[in-house]
Amino acid sequence: MVGANSVLTTKVIRENTRKRFTEVAVAVEEIGNSMTLTLKVLAEGKHKKSSLGVF
Repeated sequence: MVGANSVLTTKVIRENTRKRFTEVAVAVEEIGNSMTLTLKVLAEGKHKKSSLGVF
């Protein structure tokens, strides 16, 4: 019975790890998208300021 419990525990740990990895991967992607958008907005703002002669 001890063997069955450790197999079940290993499966639960593996599934929880897989879920957590997916959550982290999604969060990292969202952060990357947010940073890309922020950089794009900043670049556009800088371009508009320099076209007005403001630096």
